[in-house]
Amino acid sequence: MKRDIYDQIAIAFLKSTATYRINSQNEVELTFTSEATAAKAVIKLLSFCIDMARTKSVLFKSKAPNSKNTQIFNNKLGDTLLTFLLDLDFDELRAYFPKHVFNPMLDQMILMLNERELVEKARSPGWRISPAAEQEFVDSLNEFADAYREEVNGKDFKVVLKNYQRRSRKNEKQLRGLIDNVFTAYPKVMVIRVDVAYKENHSSMHGYEKELTLAQVRDHRKKLLKQINKKFSDSLITYAWKLEYGLKKGYHHHFLFFLDGAKRRQDVVIGKMIGDTWANVATEGLGMYYNCNGKKENYKELCVGIFGRGDIEMIRTLKDGVATYMSKVDFFMKFDWDTRFRSFGKGAIQKNK
Repeated sequence: MKRDIYDQIAIAFLKSTATYRINSQNEVELTFTSEATAAKAVIKLLSFCIDMARTKSVLFKSKAPNSKNTQIFNNKLGDTLLTFLLDLDFDELRAYFPKHVFNPMLDQMILMLNERELVEKARSPGWRISPAAEQEFVDSLNEFADAYREEVNGKDFKVVLKNYQRRSRKNEKQLRGLIDNVFTAYPKVMVIRVDVAYKENHSSMHGYEKELTLAQVRDHRKKLLKQINKKFSDSLITYAWKLEYGLKKGYHHHFLFFLDGAKRRQDVVIGKMIGDTWANVATEGLGMYYNCNGKKENYKELCVGIFGRGDIEMIRTLKDGVATYMSKVDFFMKFDWDTRFRSFGKGAIQKNK
């Protein structure tokens, strides 16, 4: 994966960890918490895993290894590995994402570090006592790096990684195809993006006994879509949704609605109507929402509102930005779903009448 694509997905993943809060004006706004800090650590760790798998460089080299004046030199990867071992709490990192499965490359690294007890060894003063002890310690780090590279570059592991990424790649392909087909069928389209969630007392941070079940969340989504199909039966083209889970935000959806721009105006108002329907009707007061169309100033490149098939750059931004946000964030980790429930869905495109 190219660095610019990795960075793009990383930004989308980081944004996905933002939670909602109601400000003094009684408006819902996005805010970043310690969960975002944990997400940044995951981004750095996986970047390290990818870089290490691609190279064959020795992380630590010693000068005069058998003398009393042994000097250890480490390259950038070695320096990064030592920083992780000394500063990161891998158990705490997993605690922030208790219902998720990490990317296999990251999962494998944590497994192999734990098997070798390298975190404990790095934080023990023992390896600093003598040149011989230091040499033994860095030799164990080099051995870990070699073993990790051999494992993740093997045929069996590549199959595991391919299977892990299959769903997100399929979702992205479907969403990009949906967007192309919408603008092929309709010359002017209103794009509405609304993120919906639940009020704080229904997230896991306030006790799992209060948390909604996946069945309840699915039913709320069905009620919302039924109401939207009814309210906008004359102009709704199609929709797409992605279900995610955060420790502080709990279950939440990202919705993308496409309406006939020749029949509808006031996208901000319609976004609010959809959000209010979620909060007050579909969830009967349990829900809250964030109307992305009402915050256009937050977009570096606009991809919501009304635009036509001739607005090539806006359509490109819609596919590269929103489609990535709604599908590729699973690259870093994905929710360990009950297989009876879906995490992504889309509607059929209504014919242009």
